[in-house]
Amino acid sequence: MERTDSVRGMLERAGARGEPSVDALRCFEAVVGPLYGYALMVPALVSPRAPILVGEFLADLGLGPDSQPRDPS
Repeated sequence: MERTDSVRGMLERAGARGEPSVDALRCFEAVVGPLYGYALMVPALVSPRAPILVGEFLADLGLGPDSQPRDPS
């Protein structure tokens, strides 16, 4: 629970600064959950899959390297 609170706090601070932010649950479902599963079942996949999961997550949000930042409103 402590790590969940840490991530929520980080996302809230980013939003308060005007940075693009997302719901913590969405982040956990797309990135943290799969990485946790890899860490438990196939630890060797964590390092190669982490940047892929983050890239896919950012692309879905329209925040990838080739994306234009989305309107926060």
